[in-house]
Amino acid sequence: MKGIVSVLELITASVILFIAISYILPDLSFENYWEQAKLVIFARDILSTLEAKNLSYHYAFDKISLENYILSYLKYENFTLLPASSTQGALKKTIIVACNCSEAQINELSKTQTLFFNNRTVTLNFVQTNLDKIPSSDVLVIIGYKNLTPYRKELQRYLSSGNGIVEFSDIIQEPDETHKLIFNFNYSGTIANNNLNLTIIKPKNVSYESYKAYKYLVYLPLFFNTTPSFSLAGCDPETREFFLDFYSRSHRFLICNSTFVYYDSDGNGDLDANTTLGSLFSIESQTMFLNYIGYNKTFVTLSYRNFSYQNYLPNSFAFMQPSDNDETRILIVAKNQTHEYPVVIVDERNQERVAWTFNIFKNGLDDAEANLVKALIIWASNKKEQIPTYLKYGVFQDYIITYNQDMFEVFRFTLALSYPF
Repeated sequence: MKGIVSVLELITASVILFIAISYILPDLSFENYWEQAKLVIFARDILSTLEAKNLSYHYAFDKISLENYILSYLKYENFTLLPASSTQGALKKTIIVACNCSEAQINELSKTQTLFFNNRTVTLNFVQTNLDKIPSSDVLVIIGYKNLTPYRKELQRYLSSGNGIVEFSDIIQEPDETHKLIFNFNYSGTIANNNLNLTIIKPKNVSYESYKAYKYLVYLPLFFNTTPSFSLAGCDPETREFFLDFYSRSHRFLICNSTFVYYDSDGNGDLDANTTLGSLFSIESQTMFLNYIGYNKTFVTLSYRNFSYQNYLPNSFAFMQPSDNDETRILIVAKNQTHEYPVVIVDERNQERVAWTFNIFKNGLDDAEANLVKALIIWASNKKEQIPTYLKYGVFQDYIITYNQDMFEVFRFTLALSYPF
């Protein structure tokens, strides 16, 4: 009997000890991260499928179509996802341009508002701003010279966020120190504007700082809406037309059909030349390229492949040079038989992009000048999208996308997938 009691006491003590230990020691558990692994696999499958179907470039800029495509996969699954995406290194679908300028100058800038290249549309939205507090935007445009010293901290803050600054101002004497700091140039004297011709400097290789701006200047086309025109034998029943303005003359273009165009080559009003889609053509000794004829001929895009700009410098101007003597930062020069003077200077440092040139807006923008303005603005613009903040949990899968129709693009595409809770 005594032995039986001892066994019962031992069992009771063991139970008490086991219960006590369960309170003292923490629970042991293992996280298998299977839910995150499923998201990674799912994201990679989506990206691989899009690439195989040649849809990755298109969906990188069409978030609604991408979301619908992903959600269509989920009808075969028993879970719900929140998808999102971003790009880094490519022009955003909408570029916000803060402009320290007049309403009339914003109207001039509207010539650059729509871009169509590589089969996608980019829109520039312009908002007026002062320099005391620059609103959230992708690039700041300053038109006209002003002392930037009072705004130095704000300009530096703006640049540090990955945004760019482009200034169009007639500097005719030594500028303030903030100008020199922001645009990284030095004053070398004042020059008379005598018999100077503007020339685009073609970069020798991709390592030139001016290369990306040059690429946008030469290969990114200008956009023209068209209007109905008269009927013409051999053309579609409804032809359409638009006008290209440069060298103080207006050149008429008549779209005959989806591949053929008549145009006025010398500004005298006669349709004396023709070209076809995807071809180079000459107009007033300048070489251009017909990139697109849009659906139902409602728009046309042209790019400038070999072009000379008219002299828009003031009667006397400041000779500004890159502070680091880096000539690869010079995009356009004014030159005569003996001298060259920088007209467009660009600079990129730690994702901060700035460009300066003289005030090209003084006498209004023709289409060729609008092309230069457009190139500098989009080159300097912020090219990093942000993933929505509501995606607190989930996975981010990167993919490098390349595309080359009008110009070569390479950028990072990030697909984010998250569970709703």
